[in-house]
Amino acid sequence: MTGFSAAGSWNAAVQYAAPAIAIRPRMPSSRLAETGSPLDLNLSSAESDESPITAAAIAARRRRGKKTQSERSTDMRGRLLEATLECLAKYGYAGTSFSTIAQQAGVSRGALQHHYPEKNYIIAGALEILSKRLLEDFLPEAIEMPRGQDRIAFVLDRIWLATLTGAITAVTDIRMAARSDLQLRSMLLPLEHRVRKRQTQLVADACGSAIGSTPGFSQRVEAVLATVRGLGIQLAYGWDRGEVESVWAIARGDFVAGFERAEEISASPPHAGSRHDGEEDGSDRPPIPAA
Repeated sequence: MTGFSAAGSWNAAVQYAAPAIAIRPRMPSSRLAETGSPLDLNLSSAESDESPITAAAIAARRRRGKKTQSERSTDMRGRLLEATLECLAKYGYAGTSFSTIAQQAGVSRGALQHHYPEKNYIIAGALEILSKRLLEDFLPEAIEMPRGQDRIAFVLDRIWLATLTGAITAVTDIRMAARSDLQLRSMLLPLEHRVRKRQTQLVADACGSAIGSTPGFSQRVEAVLATVRGLGIQLAYGWDRGEVESVWAIARGDFVAGFERAEEISASPPHAGSRHDGEEDGSDRPPIPAA
């Protein structure tokens, strides 16, 4: 596909993806005639809250228990996104097509394309919903957090448990497809950036300010996430789960030690003649010769 930009593609994906957004892009009159859409300038048929007549009609429909056009469209998009997630889990990215999604949702292919004209739009929308759910499940408010240093190990275990779900397999599959699909990649990169930023903040909040404020904290979290993503790919390829988990156990221990060491260095008061790892005080430098 040519002539698209990363920002334009992602904005379009969000426009089609978000179930809470009921506004669709404006279409030419020829397209409106084909789809029978109530959009465009004919306010007598459009359900806009800006028109008192239309608002009254909407209120009357709701009193009769009937949904408005916008509500029906929102429900349909949510139904299509759920069907997409089911197909990704069953068939993977390559096996998920308009036909399989439409069949899973119980709608026609034309009805699907009316809401999502291209496959990548609905894939990006489904991945955004999936990412939000994974973030919500990462550290639920009701979960009881341990105290002290055990928090670090607990948070790392929560990150690892998310990798063992079927949802991560679908995410990994889409990431691999984006390597060679430039349009899909341009849609996913902004989402990946937001998700990583949110993950880092969640880990910082869970570990506490003493750890979350240490130098290099976000890089350490990114190292954890990169390791987990790599092991997730191995699981998706069918590697023995026990072997993968043994690798994670070693990496987990190293990460816990690294976070604890960073906290100790950050908490220790600086004094003359001391230096932390990677810092120089100049004592090992040769003397400067006299002029």
